[in-house]
Amino acid sequence: MKKALSIFLLFTILILSACSNTAIQQKSEKDGKEPTETELTWLEILEVYSQENLSAQNFFETYSKYIDQFTSTTARNMANEMYNKVVQHLITSKDNKRLYFLYTEGFIKHKEVLSKDLVKSVNQIVADVKIEEDAKKEKIKRILSIIENGNFDSLHSYTDDTLEKETLDSLLSYGYAIEELQKNGETNHFFDLLLSINPMYQGEKNKEIEAFVTKYVALDEWKEKYIVKINNRIMNQEYKADQVKNIPLTTDMSKQEVIHSAWGKPRQIKIFPTDQGVSEQWIYSDIKFLFFKNNELTGWQE
Repeated sequence: MKKALSIFLLFTILILSACSNTAIQQKSEKDGKEPTETELTWLEILEVYSQENLSAQNFFETYSKYIDQFTSTTARNMANEMYNKVVQHLITSKDNKRLYFLYTEGFIKHKEVLSKDLVKSVNQIVADVKIEEDAKKEKIKRILSIIENGNFDSLHSYTDDTLEKETLDSLLSYGYAIEELQKNGETNHFFDLLLSINPMYQGEKNKEIEAFVTKYVALDEWKEKYIVKINNRIMNQEYKADQVKNIPLTTDMSKQEVIHSAWGKPRQIKIFPTDQGVSEQWIYSDIKFLFFKNNELTGWQE
């Protein structure tokens, strides 16, 4: 009986050992194996989003969604190469503000797959942009302080070339609206000033500004009329005929600079409010498109 039991235990150990070796071998083969059909599909999606004119944010979100599901080392390495490629493009195209946003909002969260040089570059750019953003926040606080103190003469003479035009215009319009309300009440000019404030403004005291505007104008009406106002302002602008028309496109160009370039004025403009500001698509008659975010050119399609 003991001899039979010993033979059975030995046989069981041999079977378990063989199964374990098979599993390890399969894993080893899997690590060096070509990507599966599913992984190839994921890689194709990543490749589309990694293209220069498409959203880097979509790429980073998709990468984070799939990277831990890759079982093939080859597929994982290919995804990591694309990750480096997208970050490198953001750097070489000097798209520092978008890189800063993607980093600080947690989209670029796999720095461990980046090369040492890219990590160094990203850290430097983030540090530099943070200094710029902190300086802008201080300027915004200064404008709001002028408004709170009722120093409207200083507000009317205030100028600043470093703040985004839409941000500056919104803050000034907010102050002018308060002044108009105090002096003349709810006039047509007062409501016109309210509708000149960007409803997507997300800076200092944005909730307070929103509460002030929506006390007199419904939020949906405010958003709709602001978009119409901006569209009309862009389409009705007149530029001199002798302006330079051979300026090449580059990211971060303003809308006015684009109009001065060979592209000129668009046939149609579509504006889309987002949580981060206002995105625009400029459409041209020869099926060409420009893409803007917060008054800056982010890409184009010809």
